[in-house]
Amino acid sequence: MALSAIPRLLINSAGGGSSDDVLVRAAIDYAIVHGVVVVAAAGNSGTDGMIFPARYAPVISAGATALVRNFPPEDPTLIQWILNDVAEGDPFQHLIARFSAWELPGQDLDVLAPGAVVPVAGPLVRGGVGLVDYNFVAGTSFASPHVAGIAALMLQKNPGLTAAQIEQILENTALPLPPGCRNVRVPVSGPGHWWSFRWTDIANIVLFDATVCWNASPAGHDLVQADAALAATPLP
Repeated sequence: MALSAIPRLLINSAGGGSSDDVLVRAAIDYAIVHGVVVVAAAGNSGTDGMIFPARYAPVISAGATALVRNFPPEDPTLIQWILNDVAEGDPFQHLIARFSAWELPGQDLDVLAPGAVVPVAGPLVRGGVGLVDYNFVAGTSFASPHVAGIAALMLQKNPGLTAAQIEQILENTALPLPPGCRNVRVPVSGPGHWWSFRWTDIANIVLFDATVCWNASPAGHDLVQADAALAATPLP
């Protein structure tokens, strides 16, 4: 592969804080000027607003969505549903996660991506013992890698894209999630972390019915669509 076809570095920031940092802003500005695309998790504080650096306008920030049909009643295994085919272009199949940071005045939320009840492979430590299993996890930290991955594919198609162009394409091709409410089954973990439980713990989780509602503040420019974003990416 020619060097020009190798995607530029993308930084996926899973963390952040409530206060802006002048030095971090300067580092981000420097990176973007030199062709780096910076993607950051919006934060998990809901109505308390976005964390830094995600709320910094030049950064591509990511909020979190979930599927309405997580843990459907007709799936007694509580796991098989992850193989279900979902009409991803249907906005009524999606909801904005309650924890996903809202865009407060002066903040800049760009797009949403899957970030609730996401199946991932990874180790857990319990009682000092490392365990290898699959987990269900939640947080905008798991939404931002989706966005970074799409941006990487866009750069592979056109290495000359700037961060601003990638952001614009992602926003222009996103699936609108207008203000509304969704009914969903919410899992509560038994053993393990509050945000993560092993598949072998599945019998220990509790599901309860909830109604999740949102206005325009946590939606940003709506739910990223990988196929649409790539189709809209011009060739060099």
